[in-house]
This record gives sequence, structure tokens and C-alpha cells, in this order.
Amino acid sequence: IDYLPEELALMTSLEVLCFTGNQIKEIPSFIFKMISLTKLILIENQIAKLPAEIGLLTNLTDLVLTYNKLIYLPDEIGNLPKLDYLVMDENKIVQIPDTIQNLTSLKEMSFNDNKISRFPVSLGALTQLEVLEFGKNPSILLPPKQVLLCEVSVVIDFMQRIWDCKNTQKLNFRNFQLKESTLKEIIKEIWNICTDLDISKNLLTKDLPASLKNMTGLTRLNISENTFATLNLETQIEAAAPPKKVVKIRANVTLRTFFEDNEMVDLYDIMTNEFDIKRMADLRKWVKDEANLKMLPLDEIEKIRLVDALQESGKGKEEEEEEDHFEEASASGDSEADAEAHAAGEGVVADPLEEVMDEEEAQRLLDDQRGGKILKFDMDTFKGLARSSQVAFYSAIIAAKAKLVERYRRKQQKQQDTKSRMKANGFRAKLNRQEGGGLQKKKKKKIRPNAGGGNTGFQSEEELNMKKAIAQKKKADLLAAEQAKESGEAEKVVLNVEAGGGLVKVNIYSVAIFTCLTELAARKNSIEYLPEDLGNLRDLTALDISNNEVRWLPPSMTDLRALNLLDVRNNRLLELP
Repeated sequence: IDYLPEELALMTSLEVLCFTGNQIKEIPSFIFKMISLTKLILIENQIAKLPAEIGLLTNLTDLVLTYNKLIYLPDEIGNLPKLDYLVMDENKIVQIPDTIQNLTSLKEMSFNDNKISRFPVSLGALTQLEVLEFGKNPSILLPPKQVLLCEVSVVIDFMQRIWDCKNTQKLNFRNFQLKESTLKEIIKEIWNICTDLDISKNLLTKDLPASLKNMTGLTRLNISENTFATLNLETQIEAAAPPKKVVKIRANVTLRTFFEDNEMVDLYDIMTNEFDIKRMADLRKWVKDEANLKMLPLDEIEKIRLVDALQESGKGKEEEEEEDHFEEASASGDSEADAEAHAAGEGVVADPLEEVMDEEEAQRLLDDQRGGKILKFDMDTFKGLARSSQVAFYSAIIAAKAKLVERYRRKQQKQQDTKSRMKANGFRAKLNRQEGGGLQKKKKKKIRPNAGGGNTGFQSEEELNMKKAIAQKKKADLLAAEQAKESGEAEKVVLNVEAGGGLVKVNIYSVAIFTCLTELAARKNSIEYLPEDLGNLRDLTALDISNNEVRWLPPSMTDLRALNLLDVRNNRLLELP
């Protein structure tokens, strides 16, 4: 059977509808008028779309669409308050709608063998859920693997914490064995909402995750009982985005070049493979249907950006578009070169250095060189390979500079430790002298006359003072020269965010970017030093850095005038600023 007969509409009291192992391609509209249906089972069919009218079957308790070709679920699925059994195995679903939060009666949900990479945080509202299956999906980022392997109640609790943060603005993930990758996915959901973040007692190491940089509205941060070494955010060294292509005359824009110009290369594969769209004209018609837009794994802003880009590309263009040069990518990567040549033939004038060669492709070419094969590179390929080498070279330079900064900082710590230790030893020696009745007076040395004899051979007290002043000045000059040399070395190794001539960009931040912070707890870590710009936290009232390896405090600490509580117990401090 490849369709459902219309005579079914006459069975107004029908409660169970089951068609398994057929060739049904769509669910007809009259099915959604059968409001008495409680179970809809359509296993092993060819259904590619679940209509929005599914929300009219308010008495539905079981919905099973296993072994079909569904790509998305409509938001109206949240209008089924009595649904307690939802099975969507063996489909191509890429995301679950947030409206699933309304299915408060749901007890069993199965999405085995789909293409889901993350569950919506609204999953936390399904407190009655008893069974959750998700096998054979790609690597699920949220919730993390260690949580998914636990009981369903733990999964729901994990997602509920994120869901509740939207109301309470507080997020507590203490002792969840979180790693940087999981925390990054969590922050994507609450970065502009959360003001109180507790990620203590997890598996976070070294520097603070770079994903925290957008949470500038934080007022309370607890990172205790991890293994952080600093209070700096992780330094990001990455290749800068190449400049956009310079287009002179292009009568027809192909599908590939459109997505490349608008930095949506991943979307090109989805459109060509999943939806079989090969022409710009087909894409414009396809996007006009809002239901089609919901099928794309994009947020609302990205969808608006896609539509605007299509409208902009359609101005002054002919109605007939050239068919995109599309072919399967071979193992050698020749199809990419063909696509570039095809784009060049359409009047695109672009600097070859604007395109960064794929890393695997560059490695393959280099391996062929090492293997003794004779390769003839065209100029575009050679320049693309050269630019990739430049990016790698500048990245290595900046990484080396970062190591020099760390080495110089440790050198400063060592000098500070030595100076403090000498002060402490000198103070103890002074106490010992006071207890012993003071030092004995030294005998003044007699000034011997010159060989010529007479009073001319003796040095007056003024001459001695002048020599002494000259010696002191010389010593001071040497000390100033040494300090200038050290400061000059420090300036040389300070990271330059403009390094790499635009090929590489570097982002450097510390905890001081959270200017609204009032409480900061970082006890029981491995922190050795505090950032020098810590004094920018003018509203900070409580700072707990106990049980660390801190050796000295930055001078900017004196700017924390609002500080009421400072806990530095069990550190290696030798003196205070």
C-alpha cells in the first residue's frame, strides 16, 4: 500500500490505526480529523514529513513512526498532552523541538539510529520519563556521555538544572565530572542568562575554559576543587578567517559558491545530500516554505541570515541559474580542485591566498613529496599550500611566545621568592643581634699617607664622601640598566594580538573580564599566581584562593577596595603587597 484510503475518515470512532511494512509516503490530512485516535503506528514506510496537524490528535497516547525517512518533528507535537509513548527509531531526525517540554505525561521516548547531536534542555521538564533510548546516534554533546550512561532520572536532573537556570539565573553543576567540551555546550544555552555559576569539583584543568568569555554578567563564580593552574582563560590561537572573495562579474551564482561566500559550507552538504537541491532557483523556492526551514539545523538568527543572503543574491540576476557543478568527492580530493576551476571559469577573480588548503589535502601533498613522487603543482595549489604553511608557522611562533611569557613570569616569581626570603633572614639576624646586646663597634681604618709625604697625601672627608657618592651612583646606574634590560625582555615576549599579519588571531583574557563579579571561590586548585589585572574587579567582596600554590599577590590587589573577605590560607605566600 502506498497511500491511506479516504474511506478511513468514515471511521470516526477508530482508536488504533496501524499500517506496518508498506510504502506510504505521506499522512493524508483526513487522518488528523479522527480525534478519537489513541494509537498511531506507521512502521516501515516511506514517510518523510510529519505534518503540523499532528497536534490536532489530542487524545493520542502512542505515536510510533519507526523505519521512515523523517528529518524533523514539528513544534505542534507539543500539543499532545496525553502522549506517553513516543518512538522514532531508524529515521534521519537531526533535532528534537523545544516544545517537547509540554509532553508532561511522556513515560517512554526512543530516538535510536538518528542524527541527533544534542537534546533540547527542555527535556528537563519531562519528570515522568522512565525510559530514554538514543543508541546509534552521532557523538551526542549534550548531555555528556557520562551522564547518558546513568539512569534516566540523572539525565533529567542534568537537563533540568540548565532548564531552571532560565528562571533562576543560577546554575549548579558541582561534582558532575564535567570536562571542557561539555561545559562549552552548557554555556551555549545560558551564557546570556546565568549570573551565578558553580562548576566546582569537576574535571576541569589548566586554564579556565575560553567559552566563559561571553558570560560577562557573572556576579558569583565558584571553580573550587578542580585542577586549574591559573585564573586566565584559555588562550585561543587559530587561523583568522580569510578575506571574502572579490567578485567582479558573475551572471549566475552556483550553489557551492553561494554557501562559500556566506560562510555556510557545512550547509551545502546538507542541501545537496539530504534534500537533493542542485540549483539556486530550487533553493529559493525551497526556502519559501517555512516548514522546510524548520528542517535545517540552524537557529533563528542563522535562518534569517540565509533568507537575506538569498534575497541579496537574487537582485539583478537572471531567473535561470546555471546548474551547480556537483560530484562525489574522491579520495584524492580532485573534485575540490575541479570545483575551484569551475568557479574560476564563472568570472570570479580571487587571490589564491584567500583560500586555505584543507589540512588533510596539504598533508597528502607533502607525503607524496616525501615519498619521492614528482608532483606538478599549479600556481593556485602552490599558493594555497604556502598560506597553510604560513598559518602553521605563525601559530608555532605565538605558542613559543606564550611559553616565553610563562618562563619570564616564573623567573619573576623566583626573584620575588628570593627577595622575600632574604628580607625574612635579615629580620631574624637583626633580632639575634638585639638579643646579643648589639654588634661590637668596628675600628676605623687609618688612612695611610701617600708616598710623597706631607698633608697632600691624606684624603679629606669631603673627598671620601665624593668618592662614596660616585660609587653609589655607579651602582645605581648598573641596577637601573639591569632593570631596564629585564623590562625590555619582558616587552619582547608579551603576546602581540596582531601577530601573523592577519593570518593568525589570538585571544587573551583573564577572570578580570567578569567586571560584575562580587564573589570568586577558587580553593583547592593548583593556582600558582593570580592575573595582574585582578584589580579590575572593583565590586569584588569575597575572594577565596585557599589551598593553592600561590606565591605572591599582584600589586593591583590594593585596588579591591570593596573586599570584605580574603582567604589565602595554605598557600606559599612569602609577603603581601
